[in-house]
Amino acid sequence: MGREVFDSPGGRKIHVGNIPTMGGAAVFVGFTLSALIWVPSADFGIFKYLFFALVLLAFTGIRDDMVALSSLNKFIIQLLAACVVVGLGGISIGSLYTLGIDLVFPEWLGFAISVFVIVGLTNSFNLVDGIDGLAASIALVCILFLGVWFFMTGFANIALICAAMCGAVLAFICFNWHPAKIFMGDTGSLFIGFFCAVILITFLNKNEGLPQDHMYRISNSVSLAMVLFIYPIFDTARIMMIRMSQRRSPFSPDKLHIHSLLLRLGLKHYQISIFVNIFSIIAIFVCLMLDKYIPDFVFILIGFIFCFLISNFITRRVKKFKSTRKNIAIKRRQR
Repeated sequence: MGREVFDSPGGRKIHVGNIPTMGGAAVFVGFTLSALIWVPSADFGIFKYLFFALVLLAFTGIRDDMVALSSLNKFIIQLLAACVVVGLGGISIGSLYTLGIDLVFPEWLGFAISVFVIVGLTNSFNLVDGIDGLAASIALVCILFLGVWFFMTGFANIALICAAMCGAVLAFICFNWHPAKIFMGDTGSLFIGFFCAVILITFLNKNEGLPQDHMYRISNSVSLAMVLFIYPIFDTARIMMIRMSQRRSPFSPDKLHIHSLLLRLGLKHYQISIFVNIFSIIAIFVCLMLDKYIPDFVFILIGFIFCFLISNFITRRVKKFKSTRKNIAIKRRQR
């Protein structure tokens, strides 16, 4: 098999011309150099398992961008990376946190749930990397918010790691914004998605350890964590349910993602990216404002219902738009 570092148009791909796919490698190098410069050497021991997992995923992505790996091989490597940060790094989900049920998971169950969540979020991030600037801007909003929160709550070492990733992703967006000059490829989607998943779990754990009367303690931390990654979570869950309802594999490719539907309505790449991120930022502010007033599980339920209604509205608009174009084409043939 030959080596390929360009993404060629055709099939389900919507770009024009050959675009380099090694943008994720640049993000990896930028993040690594920033972390080495700014993170105190005394703190590297805390993050060594996270760094190992990120390096493993970055090189896996580089290999896949050059010579395609099978889905099974990539999945096994993701499992390995998740097991390292959970089993050795101690970054795990140990309870239901702020969901209102006082339940502490047995160690084996917490391990399994943590690995499932990390791998699931990593792949959901990969699935939304379908248009220029979307995935990178989603990651930027998520990591920037959490970086500020970690700084405000006294976790300066974690805030520095987030700042390093923010800088690398922001620099990448300058070249990935529509029309994109470079794609992040699997290198970026695996590496950045995994980082987001780990940092979200870290947020849940650090928030849980804060005193109840702490100024920046989030009462609905689970719903906030989901809101920070709402588009990848909801779009992935939605697309898999649609595929299974059509008796297809949940991993089969198609053009039913929300961003793909918005493209069919005539929106441009940058308009969709801005729309998704404005929606996410508004949802974050609403979650923070209602933090003390609405229980966590109620907010999550309301959020998913609202997302479903928006998704259903977009789907109906696409069907109507498609029907209108078909009727216009028929009338033109009859003339």
